[in-house]
Amino acid sequence: MTRTARLSTQSGMTLVEVLMVVFIIGLTTGLVVLTVPDRRPDSDTISRQLTGLIEQARDQAIFTGQPVGLVLEEDAFDLAVWRDPAWVERGKPQALPQGVAVELTYNAVIERPETWPDLVFDPTGLVDPVSITLRGSRFDIELMIEASGEVVYARR
Repeated sequence: MTRTARLSTQSGMTLVEVLMVVFIIGLTTGLVVLTVPDRRPDSDTISRQLTGLIEQARDQAIFTGQPVGLVLEEDAFDLAVWRDPAWVERGKPQALPQGVAVELTYNAVIERPETWPDLVFDPTGLVDPVSITLRGSRFDIELMIEASGEVVYARR
């Protein structure tokens, strides 16, 4: 083999091969990013959980004929049932995701003992109207609970 024949057999990648490798890496990266779950709290999930618990409290009060309350804490919420002479929490509270704040605003002046839950459904399913605001880094949602116990959802 001559010297000129050896030079023409140099190995390397063509521009098309380099572009194909870049395309495959980009496609793989895109798939990984799309399949990794978002760790930030989803406003719809949180509002659905709280709305479901409020509706459950109303229904339980109607079906059992006993007052049922909703206890809102800084980082969790739970139901409480009236067992004379005190309120008894149902059990394991549902935790709020980190970075979500809950604020309760009464629509009227309501006087109740400190040991009572934040929201109390009587055996007929009626409740004092309140607004519950959920605040996160990407959302601000208001749940308005009407006297009938119905929940109205509003994104602010």
